[in-house]
Amino acid sequence: MLDLLLRRPILTLFIALSLALAAQAYYLQGQGFDLGTFRTWQAYLINFSLASLIIFILGRLPERMQGNQGFVFMIGSAVKFLFFFIFFYPFFKEDGEIQNIEFASFFLPYSISLSIKTLLLLVKLNKA
Repeated sequence: MLDLLLRRPILTLFIALSLALAAQAYYLQGQGFDLGTFRTWQAYLINFSLASLIIFILGRLPERMQGNQGFVFMIGSAVKFLFFFIFFYPFFKEDGEIQNIEFASFFLPYSISLSIKTLLLLVKLNKA
């Protein structure tokens, strides 16, 4: 798995998020909801897109800027939170509170993509 992460990090991210989305869709369907109810598929799409962009940028940093990988990583995470507060938070707060199922709809793909990005960055930094 680690070899796949290093050679194809975006494919690894896609597989991990696809499996999580399938599991979450199964759970939501069992609870009587669909993927659009809590903007679940949108959260996966946005997290995949932004994490892929961050991974792409980290992989393409010029040699002289390799020391800035941590900053790129943190800026990318901040942008993902900004997307959450712009596109998801107002929707989740419409009824006055954020339910656990709403929180999980965004946080699950966020945490999976964050974990993969973190592991990739750690491995790359240890090789340097």
